[in-house]
Amino acid sequence: MNLILSHDHTDFDAVAAQLGAWKLHPGWVPVLGRYLNRNVRTFLTLHWAGLPFRRDEELPAGLAIERAILVDTQSLPSLKGIDTQAIPEVLVVDHHAQREDTPDGWDLRLDTTGSCATLFVEEIAERHLSLSWIEATLLLLGIHEDTGSLVYAGATPRDARAAAWLMQQGADLDTLRRYLDHPLTDRQRDLYRRLLEGSDFLEINGFQIVVASAAMDSYVEDVSSLAHSIRDLYDPAALVLVVEMGDHVQMVARSTSDDIDVGELMKTFDGGGHSRAAAAFVDAEPLAKVVARLKQRLPAHVRPAVTVADWMSRGRIRSLAPRSKIEEAAALMRRWGHEGFPVIDESGDVVGVLTRRDVD
Repeated sequence: MNLILSHDHTDFDAVAAQLGAWKLHPGWVPVLGRYLNRNVRTFLTLHWAGLPFRRDEELPAGLAIERAILVDTQSLPSLKGIDTQAIPEVLVVDHHAQREDTPDGWDLRLDTTGSCATLFVEEIAERHLSLSWIEATLLLLGIHEDTGSLVYAGATPRDARAAAWLMQQGADLDTLRRYLDHPLTDRQRDLYRRLLEGSDFLEINGFQIVVASAAMDSYVEDVSSLAHSIRDLYDPAALVLVVEMGDHVQMVARSTSDDIDVGELMKTFDGGGHSRAAAAFVDAEPLAKVVARLKQRLPAHVRPAVTVADWMSRGRIRSLAPRSKIEEAAALMRRWGHEGFPVIDESGDVVGVLTRRDVD
């Protein structure tokens, strides 16, 4: 049997990418991750009959898997009763950069888009394959969720073109809005409050970074949705949520700057993702220790913000004396292309500035 797999903690982009892979390989079986985000689970429950997915418990124990397509991740998920590590042939289709621990024997098809679903929509459109309205809607949900409805920094024109094509195929915008604007559960609201109370504001290399930590007695689903809410509230250059839930700690990282690569940061915790959005899970380690390690490692993944010193002219500094003639200043501006000069007296003190506007 050939399977289409994604990561265990499954969002709309992962499920949409699985659907896209199935449209291109209809004889393969898309198997859902073990932990679906709440809005994904609700959507699939309502529209299950019109979609090709199967749950891992439906597969016979000890099933021999010949090949797998792995989407939106570069780590094989866990399947009940099946050793996924024994799959002989794996094709990875992902919109994240290659991880250092990705096995050498795998076939990698990596590209840079805001959504993994976009990669499949492009090929579906190129092959002129038909979509039902629910298939088009699910693919569009994947693109919108992972690109923040095309406003996240990682969104690309390719995502926008794929989204427009899906709308032409009948994707339903009312359904889209209903599942993207899913209300928080009581547990999520409780965690949100605790994260706000446990927020630390760090200044690292000229950037404000928020590390928000909290402990819960049991699992809380869809922590990533809280990252969007807290980021909108504080507007930091980067945000890392660190949540202890039972015997493991979940980390969700977001960045709005090219100078802060949270994908590389999460790799140091055996996680992954891309430069603007990443995650990791840490087992059997106290929350305080994980937070301490995070704060220690953050500076290495934050490039210093650009300062005046990075761009200013060096070497001989061209200047004017208070008694310099305006004609001389105008000639120097034309010669050197400067928009102005500092005016320095005989003591070497700056006594003023002469700009091109002053001369004109």
